[in-house]
Amino acid sequence: MRKQYPKLTLVLAILLVSTVAFGQNFNEIIKAVASDRGTNDGFGYSVSVSGDYAILGAPFEDEDVSGNNTLSGAGAAYLFERNGSGNWVEGQKIVASDRDASDSFGYSVSISGTYAIIGSPYEDEDASGNNTLSSAGSAYLFERNGSGVWVEVQKIVASDRGAIDILGTAVSISGNYAIVSARSEKEDASGNNTLSYAGSVYVFERNGSGSWIEAQKIVASDRGAWDTFGYSVSLSGTYAIVGTNSEDEDASGNNTLNGAGSAYVFERNGSGSWIEVQKIVASDRATYDSFGMSVSISGDYAIVGARSEDEDASGNNTLSAAGSDYLFERNGSGNWVEVQKIVASDRDVSDLFGSSVSISGDYAIVAAHYEKEDVSGNNTLSYAGSVYVFERNGSGNWVEVQKVVASDRGTDDRFGTSVAISGSYVIVGAKNEDEDASGNNTLVDAGSVYIFEPSCSTTGTDVQTVCDSYDWIDGITYTSSNNTATYILPNAAGCDSIVTLDLTVNSTTGTDIQTACDSYDWIDGITYTSSNNTATYVLPNAAGCDSTVALDLTVNYSTTGTDVQTACDSYDWIDGITYTSSNNTATYVLPNAAGCDSTVTLDLTVTYSSTGTDVQT
Repeated sequence: MRKQYPKLTLVLAILLVSTVAFGQNFNEIIKAVASDRGTNDGFGYSVSVSGDYAILGAPFEDEDVSGNNTLSGAGAAYLFERNGSGNWVEGQKIVASDRDASDSFGYSVSISGTYAIIGSPYEDEDASGNNTLSSAGSAYLFERNGSGVWVEVQKIVASDRGAIDILGTAVSISGNYAIVSARSEKEDASGNNTLSYAGSVYVFERNGSGSWIEAQKIVASDRGAWDTFGYSVSLSGTYAIVGTNSEDEDASGNNTLNGAGSAYVFERNGSGSWIEVQKIVASDRATYDSFGMSVSISGDYAIVGARSEDEDASGNNTLSAAGSDYLFERNGSGNWVEVQKIVASDRDVSDLFGSSVSISGDYAIVAAHYEKEDVSGNNTLSYAGSVYVFERNGSGNWVEVQKVVASDRGTDDRFGTSVAISGSYVIVGAKNEDEDASGNNTLVDAGSVYIFEPSCSTTGTDVQTVCDSYDWIDGITYTSSNNTATYILPNAAGCDSIVTLDLTVNSTTGTDIQTACDSYDWIDGITYTSSNNTATYVLPNAAGCDSTVALDLTVNYSTTGTDVQTACDSYDWIDGITYTSSNNTATYVLPNAAGCDSTVTLDLTVTYSSTGTDVQT
């Protein structure tokens, strides 16, 4: 007799797990234009958002806040605020206190809480309005006072300002820290070692008196001529990232590739000094990729754009200047590690994906302002521009979740000239857009800005793993796995939230099919002497749930028989013995048709041959 346990295939799962994941789409809620829009203003050339406030640069705008005192290209910026009804409205136009023609005030902007900084890279005078140096550059700090008015509190310039430094090319502000780049600056942090267009960045800190003081000039550890260190900058708390799109060497200073590009991460240490902690480059860097053309940092994540890069995420499918972006994460050892290269799902030649980037929490926004198709891949319009939304999923992968375009997209709008994300709000600038918010009053390259928010309605999946049964929010008890049931309930915004159940039920059943001779000892400890298909037994499966096993037993029986034989003199039997006399006791065992023992008894009668003489005459 043979004892055998059931062989069942069971799924290992974690029991009683509940995960509800909600995804969201960003919908355009408003197209914004300047209240005094004009031809070639370039409104939306730069954008930044922080909470319920946004600042939008128009560096080629000509008039002051009253619409007077025309100065070609003096520049302006506009503050928008999200009011109690959820609408974004223009609250204020700001200009530099010492505005002048061709200053390009608004070329770069950044906002954090109640502070904003605006770059004016072609401005010529120092903070006192003296010591003219052509395009030395400057930046202006504004603060929102108790009455809700944004007031210029300080003009800042570099301590070692020089002609054509263009301080204010890029700016970023976070709390009490601000960084301002001068991508054409020539000297190192000590004012020596002149290298044309090496570039530098200046860190300003707000002291206890509310004044913004230059705390440090920083340059790349391996600075070189024409690197343009500071082409892009981003600041998050005590971390800063600086893009250097024309830099040529890898992180070790080797493998020269012209214009491959790099970025540098700085950290403010306990002594208040900003220290370069790492130089980062693309894992698949190549000549003229322009890695570092755009950068953004948020907490432990950073994104770097390489708008002229040619290959897809796998390094294949070469498309000239399709563009790509690289996600970096700060690991437990404090090192910034490239975790993913991302490209557009519909990438194409000269899209310049990565021309502008922004990251906030689990979302990253990437612009391709030369992209040509709408969200369906149709309606080709040259340089209309588009923006792609990526989300970091539960596995830590950044996945493209949406492509967004302007509701009134047009040829050469350059939608995606600039992008910014803060929490739930996405702002996209289109510096060459021509129509007002209603689609009328065409003014060439007046510029516009589009604001996106998550749709009110949401969808989500309730992932559950249980044993036997699950009582869901719809009042139904599910006894088997289900991934189609849905239920609608209000979300935090009071809109419909459609939840889909993804249920795995891990209780299992199985059948132990056995065939035995005469009797069978099963796992329930019972010896069965006849066929049985009703016995059951419960034991835990691999997932820890009840597994009910049913016995399907067939019992076959041993048999006996007699082999009756009559032979002369002798008989050779199946046991290999030659019998020379009658025998009724010999036995032999062989399998029967069911595979069980069959005992055969020999019943042999042996007769003998005889001799005689037939006498005849």
